[in-house]
Amino acid sequence: MLNFIRADLYRLSRSKSFWITEGIILLLVILSVVSNGSVGVTLGDSTQTSGGLTEMTGFLAIQTSLSSMLLYYSLPLVMQVLGSEYTKGTMKNIITVGVSKPAYLFGKFLVYALVLVLQIVAICVVSFVAGTVIGGIGYNDLSQIENLLYYFVSFVLILLATSSFAVLVLYLTKNTAVSVLATIFIPMAFAIARISLPNWKFLEYLDFQGGLEMVTMTTFQTWETVQPIFIGSLISLLLCLLAAHLVFKRQEL
Repeated sequence: MLNFIRADLYRLSRSKSFWITEGIILLLVILSVVSNGSVGVTLGDSTQTSGGLTEMTGFLAIQTSLSSMLLYYSLPLVMQVLGSEYTKGTMKNIITVGVSKPAYLFGKFLVYALVLVLQIVAICVVSFVAGTVIGGIGYNDLSQIENLLYYFVSFVLILLATSSFAVLVLYLTKNTAVSVLATIFIPMAFAIARISLPNWKFLEYLDFQGGLEMVTMTTFQTWETVQPIFIGSLISLLLCLLAAHLVFKRQEL
């Protein structure tokens, strides 16, 4: 599996479409930071509100970039990493040269997870640099770093959970476009269901879209308020990958 992971990472690093897509995403992040003239963000024990462009700072820019938009920034990765073999029709070739189905499925997801983490890191770095150029670093106390690490880990977990649904749909349908749509509409459906059915308490464990928004309204000290979405994300991640494995194991290429 390690050889397959290395080969897939190499393939991705040689892909022009991948680098062009990432460049566009980072450009959008910079434009978002520059155009964000009024922002209220909880960093530590107080809320900073910037009333003008010059008040944007590096730390503030990172948090404004850690938003539900990361879900949409991850969509190209679903196509370029998870669904690349289905798109190009090379699945059978890879499996027949000695890569087992479990190694392929879990190897692909590990590559996706690694690239997703690197993408979010790049977004944070670019945001920080842009914000620092505009208004300085904006460092106040250690709790800022503590909270940003908490936001980062939370977003990675929730985004991996939503992506696991895309993996399951991908192996059920063998269609990359459908799996991309699933990444968008499944979290949206859970969010709508939670609003429409407030008495169904279990939905708070599945409201990934709402969870992405709620995380940045909390701090590391108050993370218990969004604990259900973390539990739901872990369970969804494990169950979807297991279900995808069972589907793929019985699937004819």
